[in-house]
Amino acid sequence: MKVLLIGDSFGLERVHSGGGKVATNETWPHLVMNHFNNEKIDFEIDFEGFRRIVECPAIIEKKNKLFDVIIIQAGIVDCFTRPLGIKLSKNQSLISKIIRRLVRVFRKEWMLYFNAVQWSSKNEIENAIKNLVKYGNKTGFVSCCPISLSQAINSPGAQEKLIEFNASIQKFVETDDNFFMIRPDLAFLKRDYTDYIHPKDSHFNVKGNEMMSALVIHQLNIHFKEIKTTAN
Repeated sequence: MKVLLIGDSFGLERVHSGGGKVATNETWPHLVMNHFNNEKIDFEIDFEGFRRIVECPAIIEKKNKLFDVIIIQAGIVDCFTRPLGIKLSKNQSLISKIIRRLVRVFRKEWMLYFNAVQWSSKNEIENAIKNLVKYGNKTGFVSCCPISLSQAINSPGAQEKLIEFNASIQKFVETDDNFFMIRPDLAFLKRDYTDYIHPKDSHFNVKGNEMMSALVIHQLNIHFKEIKTTAN
């Protein structure tokens, strides 16, 4: 059985600004893989910072494999509102660096009164999701979780865009039996979600990764059972 866990920096080890650390073996992908260590399951883990969900189909296609289950944690890079577009944000020219430094000082005001953009359009995201059905028998999407209050204040509209993204993915998933959704956002909000994320960058802390891994393990057990039943 082959399983691909793929996504952005939420699945990577992290030294949080202001203190705190998540080691590789404490990230949710590795917690999930280690949980099934004694079973005949081939896990592939592929996470990278600032990866967009619209990039995932091409990345998966290059692997040239058909996976039994794919779980994707991406989308926040696509739909998070930012003061600058993706080209200017990543350009390494001197003028681009100067612009980024100036905008950083007045980020909130810039986004409120001048410019606030997303790095992927709604159509790009929807097309990417439709293309993902080709690469796995079952494909799961992880919802975007709430960001911290400080990030929400400094990135006006970002929290709302994440909620819209989750709703659109959920609606799409309900139309195709090959797709499913894992909702850590709902699980976190049943408790105090700030216990699970870092207050500055909103990435999962150790507790958040543990909660996330439990949700994924539960979902994988469901699909493993379905696959074994079908095979028999």
